Amino acid sequence: MGMRRSLLWISMVTPTLVSGDLFPGSPGGPELLTPGSATWQSTTTPLGERTVYTLTGDTVLSWGSLRVGAGDELIFEGSSGVVNLLSAGGTHRIDGSVSAEGAIGFFADGGSLQVDGLVEGASVTLSALKLESAGDYFSGGAYALDGGAGGSRRLTVDGQVRATGGDVVMAGEIVRIRGGATIDASQAVRVGGGSRVDVADSGQKRLSSMGTGLVLHLGTSRAATLELVGVQQVANAGRLETPGASGKIFLEVGPGGTVLNEGTGVIQGILQVTGDFDNDGVILGGDDGDQIGVVNSSLSRLPEVRRPDGSVASKARELSVEAPMTASADSGRDRAKRRTVASRQKPKLLTRQSFFGMRGGSTAQPSRDKKRER
Repeated sequence: MGMRRSLLWISMVTPTLVSGDLFPGSPGGPELLTPGSATWQSTTTPLGERTVYTLTGDTVLSWGSLRVGAGDELIFEGSSGVVNLLSAGGTHRIDGSVSAEGAIGFFADGGSLQVDGLVEGASVTLSALKLESAGDYFSGGAYALDGGAGGSRRLTVDGQVRATGGDVVMAGEIVRIRGGATIDASQAVRVGGGSRVDVADSGQKRLSSMGTGLVLHLGTSRAATLELVGVQQVANAGRLETPGASGKIFLEVGPGGTVLNEGTGVIQGILQVTGDFDNDGVILGGDDGDQIGVVNSSLSRLPEVRRPDGSVASKARELSVEAPMTASADSGRDRAKRRTVASRQKPKLLTRQSFFGMRGGSTAQPSRDKKRER
């Protein structure tokens, strides 16, 4: 059995430190699960508590309950990476700010994790699933996230997440990126919705989701590469942006799943969709902002669409959609499922329900039986 050492015991070698809870509002944690040393010091600011942990080497901390209150600061210094294991089945919140010099990850082990504040590090991982191996995570190679025996497995982000030197990875059985969220990464933003999510060690596409899972995106995500993968559904009603609208955006669901771009959804980048695609929003890609390029897929040419006042609502563009192919003896060729987004004739209203509580069509409206999320 691995050695468990309390940070409080270690900190007693430093005379300036006092006993008590190691982080205000988070009783019962953290405990240090890796060899090394750790000290902490907390000061009161006009907004709350500022707690600084000084760590040596890659560090794993176990929290009984994590509560970073609004105005509080949790800072990790002197470590190339820190993994925070959050108690199984619990509810954990970050309403203040958390920052690290290196890689930082929070893993709720099948519980619920909500981030309404700020999380920033060289790379950032937020997961409502259990991390199977901290060693794999620290190595920078492939690692696995699993939902375990049960729990809500729900990740909700309505704050800011920033990776200054790598990727932002977010995972859960249900991942909700709400309207107030901004996600920024120097390399890639990757979101996996599944009861298990595997992260590959390299490649433009690194995620695979299994079991059941959804990704619901209402906020703004910005990076050179964006990857959203859900077993049953990926729905966007926010903004997915790449620099100059020339980066790659991968949206993927499993067999029978649906990718939705709602009426308020804006996608700026070179788009690749795996699965049935339903678009009511705006898609811009390429250097000139009016062309989408996708490999191994069908191609639809969309004409310019104008509003009643004559202004341009959507430029003429090409839309490529990758979808599962099925052999047909009658046709002698493969066919992909497609929906018409724009045509010269007035389109009929498409009615379908997404997990945003929206009904499809050229103008999305909240459904009568479900309030739309913020």
